Amino acid sequence: MADRHAQQSGGSGAHQQIPEPFVTFYGEECLHADDTVTYLPPNDNPKAGTLLVTTFRLLFKSTDSDEYHVELPLGAIDKFEKVGGATSRGAYAYGVEIHSKDLRTLRFAHNPKEHSRRRLYELLSRHVFPLSNGVPAYCEYYQGRMHLKKADDNEPTKGWTIYSVHKEAERMGIPEDKWRVTSINADYSLCSTYPQHLIVPATATDDDLRAVARFRSKGRLPALCWYNRRNGATITRCSQPRVGVVGKRNHTDEQYIEAIRKLNPTHPEQLRIMDARPRRNAMANQAKGLGYESTTAYPNCDIAFLNIHNIHVMRDSLRRVRAMCWPEPDEHNWFANLEATGWLKHLRAILSGAVSIVDLVDSGQSVLIHCSDGWDRTAQLSALALIMLDPFYRTLEGFQVLIEKEWLSFGHKFGQRLGLCDKHHNDEQRSPVFLQFIDCVWQLSEFFPCAFEFNESLLIFILDEMYSCLYGTFMHNNEKSRQKLRTTTLSMWDHVLAFRHEFISPFFDPAATPTVLKYPVSIRNLQLWQGYFLRWSTQFRPKEDLVARFRSMQTTIEELELQCAAVKSTLESKGVGNGDGGRDGDGDTDGGGARQGLDEGDGATNNSNDDSDGGGDDEGDDDDEGDDDEQEHTGQQRDGAGESWARPRERTVSNA
Repeated sequence: MADRHAQQSGGSGAHQQIPEPFVTFYGEECLHADDTVTYLPPNDNPKAGTLLVTTFRLLFKSTDSDEYHVELPLGAIDKFEKVGGATSRGAYAYGVEIHSKDLRTLRFAHNPKEHSRRRLYELLSRHVFPLSNGVPAYCEYYQGRMHLKKADDNEPTKGWTIYSVHKEAERMGIPEDKWRVTSINADYSLCSTYPQHLIVPATATDDDLRAVARFRSKGRLPALCWYNRRNGATITRCSQPRVGVVGKRNHTDEQYIEAIRKLNPTHPEQLRIMDARPRRNAMANQAKGLGYESTTAYPNCDIAFLNIHNIHVMRDSLRRVRAMCWPEPDEHNWFANLEATGWLKHLRAILSGAVSIVDLVDSGQSVLIHCSDGWDRTAQLSALALIMLDPFYRTLEGFQVLIEKEWLSFGHKFGQRLGLCDKHHNDEQRSPVFLQFIDCVWQLSEFFPCAFEFNESLLIFILDEMYSCLYGTFMHNNEKSRQKLRTTTLSMWDHVLAFRHEFISPFFDPAATPTVLKYPVSIRNLQLWQGYFLRWSTQFRPKEDLVARFRSMQTTIEELELQCAAVKSTLESKGVGNGDGGRDGDGDTDGGGARQGLDEGDGATNNSNDDSDGGGDDEGDDDDEGDDDEQEHTGQQRDGAGESWARPRERTVSNA
């Protein structure tokens, strides 16, 4: 049944309607349609069909097969280039090649006589990189928000308010006599890349905070991330100090670090500083007037270097992973190629650092984390340590809070690291820092499957949507730059909250897992995340969808329980199981009546079981296919979980 809020994709005769099987988003319009295009799959025959460019996506639908279609959000396009000229030889030599941020390369062949390639190239140049062309990103005119909020309602949606520093402080049980929530950065004047509210030592004055910020790179002074209410140990984070080659000192900064150390009632005698960088990198920064803390200036502090490489090394590693996985992995050299990427070694270094922090804090020692500027490796370490230390962050709500707190509010530069809406695809600032964090979370969930309330689908959804630009969540580089988006866009968490059932793991059992996860760091425990990196491969066969099977079994069990209750009610009405043993008026046992009831009950049970088993399996299969038989979606939005405003669940599509 059509959604009563649905609107046609065009809105006017100038735009073509978006065809099946694609679901249209609120406000999405088709800008270009070309039915003379041929898609060139890397391991299949050419597919003739129609290529469409909308205000949000690039779509291709084959005319040969209704099941063969391609979908790519414009925000996920990394770069595109023309291939061949008008005089190029070969049936498919003239066209466009598109490289995506989700590790695909799509190639389309055009007819040189139609001149459609030029139009496609112009549209992509304008809409793929809106921020480079003065065009708003799609999240700013996506109309899904109108169906969630009233037209005159300027308050943020629920997803934007899921994290509150005051609520987090209360939840963690932070003692107010030792720590305080300060609003000194309410106007972002203290540090433009930090959140408005910070948790700092109660003894530190605002003047102290300003002095410490001046001594730290980018003004990113130490602030509290997590408090262990069991032993009083803390995790704080910051950026590197401005010590330089001569070892410049700042008395206020030294006192501030000392105050953090002494606030630990269990081990006030020492604070461990975890520098995420290799030692040589930290020393090289001294030539730039920066560096790391010396034990002379910071007595009772012990510093450890965690040897996690910088964004440039990680970017090159991901490039190698892409080359290994696309279009198809080499079966004969799989392990050699995987080793050459260095990807798992980098994950091991990150997880090893996080586990070291967990061990220290769990034993009662406070830890201060930083890298260079404190928004890349620092975020990886703090977030992973928190997810292992605190079961709350392993819940669906808690994981959202964790990302909002440690990544978004503390200024991880999503805009630059992901190259969102920016045409400079060779930008040296791009790096898969957040992807590595999500990969590490997946590794933990594989090792501790009962410890996480959310499933793999959530992790992949987050990675896909951070490129899509449909939501305002990951836009720009810091909280300050995103302020205006809070009242004009949807948060990605709005979708997660509306479709919660899609992201819940049926294996979640907090009673069966320890409070603190002690992950044994070893390369043997790490594996390439095939569900993400190999999902476009035609050779990849995903593992059995245990979640879907579990849900189908649950449905069957519920049906059988209802059947059993009905049978029990029937038997009781026939007098079976009564205290008088089912006797008739003469006092004799009425065996015939009892037997009749049992026969009827057995018959009902058998028939019901047959129906229930079949119905349960079919229902589970329908869920996997996206409820195709129940919903019409030609150019229309679909309801989901009663929330017609939200982004609809899309059908599984082939992107081979």
